[in-house]
Amino acid sequence: VRTDSTSSLSKNLPHPQVVRLGDHSYVSVRQIVQEVLAYGYDYEDILLGGQPNGKVKNIGDSEFADEINNQASRVKVSVREENDEIVLVILITDWSDSADFNNSGKTARSVWTKTVTIRANPEKSNKLTHTYPIACGPHGSNHDEVEERFQQELDELKKGCMMYMAQYNKFVKVV
Repeated sequence: VRTDSTSSLSKNLPHPQVVRLGDHSYVSVRQIVQEVLAYGYDYEDILLGGQPNGKVKNIGDSEFADEINNQASRVKVSVREENDEIVLVILITDWSDSADFNNSGKTARSVWTKTVTIRANPEKSNKLTHTYPIACGPHGSNHDEVEERFQQELDELKKGCMMYMAQYNKFVKVV
C-alpha cells in the first residue's frame, strides 16, 4: 500500500494528525471531536436528559449532567451571535494504562496508551466505535507533556468553540 502518493487514501481522507510530544505520539482531542461531528457519528446529547421518576438510567440523567448543562448555558449567554445558535454539549471520558505487548520471548517492554471516549447514546455506550487512541509512548517515560496538552485542549473546549456539525449542516458551539 502506497502512502506517499498524492492519490493515496491517507493523503486524501481527512483524519486527525499525529504529532510527536517528546517520545509519545499524540492526536488532538479537538480534532477527534471535529471528526465525530463532521461525519455525523452518534453521541449522547445530555441536553435531552432528565430524571424520569427521579431515576438515573444513564449519565445524561445525572446531577453531573445538570452541572454541565449549567456551564453550557453560561457559555451560550456569553456568546453574542445569531438567536438560533445551537450549543452542543459533548461528554468525553479519558483512560490511560500500560501493558506489555507480545514480544515472543524477547525482553518484555511496556507501552503506555491514553484513549478518549465520546459518550454515545446509551444503547451504544459500550461500543469501541466511540473510543479513540490519543497517545502512545513508552511506559517508563514521563507522560506529563501529553497530559498537559490534553488538559489544555479540554480547557479550550470547555470555553466553547465553533465546529461544523453534519446533523445540522452548519457550525455549532461545542462545549
